[in-house]
Amino acid sequence: MVVGFDRTPRLDNLVTVRLSLFWVSTWVPLLGFQVENSSLQNAFAIRTALVSVTDEQGVPLQGLGLEDFEIAETGVRRDVVEVVGDGAGHEIFLLVDTGAGFREGIPSLRKGIEAFAAKLREPHEVLLADFGGGVHHLAGPTSDPSVLARAAGRLAAGMEGTFLLDAIAHVCSGVTASRPDAEPPVVVIVTSLTPDASSTPMEEAYRLGKESQALFYVFLYDPLYQASYDERRAHMEEFLKALAEGSGGGFMKVQAPSTLPDPLGALGTELVRPFYRVSFLTEVEPRTVLEQLSVNVAKQGAKAILIRLLREEQIVLSRRPEEPSQ
Repeated sequence: MVVGFDRTPRLDNLVTVRLSLFWVSTWVPLLGFQVENSSLQNAFAIRTALVSVTDEQGVPLQGLGLEDFEIAETGVRRDVVEVVGDGAGHEIFLLVDTGAGFREGIPSLRKGIEAFAAKLREPHEVLLADFGGGVHHLAGPTSDPSVLARAAGRLAAGMEGTFLLDAIAHVCSGVTASRPDAEPPVVVIVTSLTPDASSTPMEEAYRLGKESQALFYVFLYDPLYQASYDERRAHMEEFLKALAEGSGGGFMKVQAPSTLPDPLGALGTELVRPFYRVSFLTEVEPRTVLEQLSVNVAKQGAKAILIRLLREEQIVLSRRPEEPSQ
């Protein structure tokens, strides 16, 4: 599994509070108006974590409810206020390097795509594209593993550089407003850091990636013979690592193309696993960090894994006891 990171948003100067899930009578959600940050000393936040639950054999457990989950933050138990099974499909973009620097890795890349596609099931869909010598659509969006496998079989390395930044910009600019209520799109990148010939500046690609709210997973092929320091490569590596880890996705370096199929297959398994959205009550500040959370499921043999924090958030104020009438 690729470890997730905190993806919840900061509070702006004004916070609009919505009533959609919190029902406990000792708290009063604010509805229909705004409150200033200075008045939030008695405020609490409802934040939501995405949780995967399996049995001892790794089979996903379904049908769990509010009473089955326990959440703790830095060891302090939090009140779980809602649990919802998440059946939404991911919009997945698989972007692969077919530039000159990945020539020896193409056979393993084909196997990696096949391993990833073999885990695919509806309602998840994958669009496959390469960015060697330009950005080229190869297949999808599709839920059919055979379509992706056939497209992978046609991969061939070119003699030119890569257009990775253009590929990121193209994908992210197209998904920012396309599915506002869906799960964030997932962008999986396999690259060797061949010199990039994109017309898109790195800062623009980073901005578009952030605005799309996509989860980025990067597999960086970095063979030992390229271990010597190169400023251009180091800058691109820092960019990809910041984009991936900052989004809540993951970053992995591989030193041999033959090792690609296993982690790509494992990621495919993780992305299509059914999840639960577990919402809990916590302080507005400090911000909740995924690494400080723990989750337990009250079922024998159940194994719960925290995947990531979602961006959505609600603010509620505690209701003070009413003064007795005179």
